[in-house]
Amino acid sequence: MRRTLLVLASLSLALGGCTNAEAPQPNKLEKITVAYMPIPDNAALFIAMKRGFFAQEGLEIEPKEIRGLAEAVPKLLSGAWQFSLANYVTFFQVEEKQPGKLRLVADAYAAKKNTFSLMVKKDSPLKSLKDLQWSGSGRKKRIGVATPQSVATLTTEITLATEKDLNKDDIEFVFIKLPDMPQAVERGGEHGGVDVGWEVEPYITDSATKYSARQLADAASGPTDQFPIAGWAVSTTWVNADPGQVRQRADVVARFQRALNRGQQIAASDRSAVTAILPTYAHIEPAKASVIALGSFPTTLEGRRYQRVADAMLQFGYLTSGKPINAENVIWRSPLAASSPSVSSSTGATP
Repeated sequence: MRRTLLVLASLSLALGGCTNAEAPQPNKLEKITVAYMPIPDNAALFIAMKRGFFAQEGLEIEPKEIRGLAEAVPKLLSGAWQFSLANYVTFFQVEEKQPGKLRLVADAYAAKKNTFSLMVKKDSPLKSLKDLQWSGSGRKKRIGVATPQSVATLTTEITLATEKDLNKDDIEFVFIKLPDMPQAVERGGEHGGVDVGWEVEPYITDSATKYSARQLADAASGPTDQFPIAGWAVSTTWVNADPGQVRQRADVVARFQRALNRGQQIAASDRSAVTAILPTYAHIEPAKASVIALGSFPTTLEGRRYQRVADAMLQFGYLTSGKPINAENVIWRSPLAASSPSVSSSTGATP
């Protein structure tokens, strides 16, 4: 009997664990703050959230809506926020002024035909880009963009440069919120609006359906075809804030990448998934989400792609130092070599 009790006691220890202090605790999700914009670029994030991919990696996402990366930068640089959607123009400007503070962990969105449009009202006298050329006297044509020194102004300048002897000196940039752009185009430059509006979806569709506006030029074709728009950046301040937590936080980055990349793979291959998720965060009506022009959702991190943006910024004077930036250097390289996601063109962001 005594031997039987000893055997049962041994089995109990083996199967049930040791003491209460040593018993495994329930898993607790680690909360991270992720800044986003209510635009299609973020589709993968919300797909991954809805399908539980982050929870499967032990992460809880606290989304923070922003108007642009510039709004999130102070929080990222302080380490208060961990990740943010980052348009590449602002991202490289941050890199120039404060190198190493942000690093790319995933791609998000790239331009495709008609994702950026230079729109004019239906009875506009402007028929081609050449008509924007300034005569040297009188009023310059007004082009509405959302923000200065942005992907809007850069792609507009690249598009203007496709026409001989045409550049930003021929026009005047006017800063207007994207939701207000269709009305500004309809008013026209002579009446307090703009002659041309740089528009993205769903406002391109709004302009065309509500005001019968037409496209003067596609700012996402030719030299801007597949132009990188935005990716996801991590705050290295947060990663490195406490030397004792660097490995743990680098592991969080790897888990964030894995979950996000699963969402990105779905966004890249299933238009219906994107159409379904847009109304939940982007304030786009379901009927409109099904017809708007969408860009592409790249599934790999490749410095050569982002180099296009950095080189264009240098060419058009967006880098104040006048010095080039090597895009390979802005990609996140984890100190956890064994578990760090690959960034090669063949394997993408998933190990």
